[in-house]
Amino acid sequence: MTRVESDFLHQVKGHIKNKEARELVGEELARHLETERERLVKEGIPHDHAEQQAVEQMGNPVSLGMDLNKLHRPKTDWWMVLLLGIAITLSFLPVFDYGIDQGYSTWNKVLYTTLGIAIMTALFFLDYRLLRKWGGLVYGFGVAGLFSLLVLPVSFVNGAPVLQAGPLSFKAFMFLPLLLVGFAAFFVKKSSNRWIGLAMIALPLFLYVMMPDIASLFLLLTAFIAMAWNANWHRRMIAGVLIGGSAVIVGGGVWVWKHMEVYQKERLLAFLHPEQFTEGSGAVYMGVRYMLLNGGWFGHRSEPDVLTSPYEDFMYASLVYHFGWITAFIVLFVLVLLIIRLVLVHLRVRDPFGKMLVTGGGVFFTVQTFYHILMIVGLLPITRISLPFFSYGFYPTVMSALVFGLVLSVHRKKDIIYVH
Repeated sequence: MTRVESDFLHQVKGHIKNKEARELVGEELARHLETERERLVKEGIPHDHAEQQAVEQMGNPVSLGMDLNKLHRPKTDWWMVLLLGIAITLSFLPVFDYGIDQGYSTWNKVLYTTLGIAIMTALFFLDYRLLRKWGGLVYGFGVAGLFSLLVLPVSFVNGAPVLQAGPLSFKAFMFLPLLLVGFAAFFVKKSSNRWIGLAMIALPLFLYVMMPDIASLFLLLTAFIAMAWNANWHRRMIAGVLIGGSAVIVGGGVWVWKHMEVYQKERLLAFLHPEQFTEGSGAVYMGVRYMLLNGGWFGHRSEPDVLTSPYEDFMYASLVYHFGWITAFIVLFVLVLLIIRLVLVHLRVRDPFGKMLVTGGGVFFTVQTFYHILMIVGLLPITRISLPFFSYGFYPTVMSALVFGLVLSVHRKKDIIYVH
């Protein structure tokens, strides 16, 4: 590189604040200058004049540097941050429910929210591309976690295995993001073997069936198919995964049905005919229906809870009953806007790994949101799928924060040039 070109690049890079963008822009401009200089020399222009002319064609280095700084600096999706702030604020509505169930702890809610915001902030400043290098290891931790729930001594809460490790408790649901990161790293490999990909989805599906945890299995399969589609897998291969996954769900369902206790079978039958099981599981469906029909526009904050722990598994029904349909529609509107922001980020991201993370995280959040609401309005069976951010507990808050922390990290880097 000549002195004239070096001085020009130094002036341009001096106005670019981000270190990574500064180096990448410098490399890109240096190649462009070299190519242009060689072209001019071939046209018969003396070397000294060619390098000077190539530099002059680039324009004013100060203006160029300032423009490139605006274009390639890290950016925050402030609309998403605003919507997250509104969602987190609205999630504290149960605090104002005067007939609140005693199982709801305001202090625990503050703790979970604070932890979720801290995780989201940390991930925002993390370079998400580091996860690509360790994707296989992250996937391995996810599978190992699921396997430990099958072989180690566990307790069961509502039929689901829970592993206690001191003050910490581990459920099958919490290992889903680790598996999705592993899938994202796999799909962006140029030499990825599709049969390995099928094995990667088959193993956790089998483990979820053995627990059984059909809700997590459904979330995992849906996210994998969306990521495979985004990775331009052959449509026949995706159809095979869909058919195979459906067969696993059906076959697993048959196996689970044969080994279910009578009260567990009653829970499923109550979805179809709740009136026939009013003394058992049908009472839950009848309770949800009562809450929806009697919530009105403004709710009944002084009324006692109709169901046990309504702000966990039946969050949307509780919002309707205690705060009214107007508030429930506002909550749904905010969640839909967050989903739209996820779609927009996905469309704007150019990095393949970042796009995969947004795809997996977006499906993870979207499926939970719509399943919970459709479950509450009676279109799907009741299962333990929470309403992200709003349902009370550690997992609905922290897992949602983890997803959006990664998405914000991807968006932050989306305008930095990637030189391969």
